Amino acid sequence: MTPSLTLSPTPVLPNLPTQPSERTIETPASDVFFDPNARYPFNARAVRYQPNTRDEGCQWLSIAGNIIGRNQEPITDLAVEVKGTDFEFVTFSGTASAFGPSGFEIQVGTQPFEDTYFVRLLGPDGLPLSEEVEILTGTTCETNVVFIEFTQIGDF
Repeated sequence: MTPSLTLSPTPVLPNLPTQPSERTIETPASDVFFDPNARYPFNARAVRYQPNTRDEGCQWLSIAGNIIGRNQEPITDLAVEVKGTDFEFVTFSGTASAFGPSGFEIQVGTQPFEDTYFVRLLGPDGLPLSEEVEILTGTTCETNVVFIEFTQIGDF
């Protein structure tokens, strides 16, 4: 016979204090951390997919995002490079205000389709400021804008 858990129909709570605790728990403002030993000064956060809400609607496919500094400030004028099969384009952060003050967007198609692209940040000298991030584009009207946020984790 295997032991099993039997649930009580009425929950039983332990004795809880009736006064709130005076102790507070500090939570960090973000999950971004500074790492002076990082290989690159910027790190990519998780990619998310969203629909294009402008006039083009579903007749659009793009990679967009923004760049956030250590103190949560927008960072503009950094080069954003997107490469794919027979595709290479560079734009700058701060050129697509729909995605925030440091927003950028690069159109890669006129309809949703699955394809692979690589995105990275470049410094004024053309050297990489982030790892190359592999992006798979969305295949529906609800996923035709791929959004990626880069956060600063080191000096540049």
